[in-house]
Amino acid sequence: MKVKILIAAGFGVGYLAGSANGRRRIAELTSKASEVLNDPKLKKTVKDTASKVREGAEEAASKLREGAEDGYKKATS
Repeated sequence: MKVKILIAAGFGVGYLAGSANGRRRIAELTSKASEVLNDPKLKKTVKDTASKVREGAEEAASKLREGAEDGYKKATS
């Protein structure tokens, strides 16, 4: 099954890279991807999400540190 998928993917890439229609389609996809990646709403969402993940990671690290300290105190007493 993996071989069939790889063959199909190979044909797809070959079509896109080798034919005029394929090159035109690549240009369209590149243009759309550029529009999406430069969208201010997307940039704001990514920034907000990164901020929330950072805050969550800091909180998790703090709790982990506290738990490790408690465990060390219990083990050494």
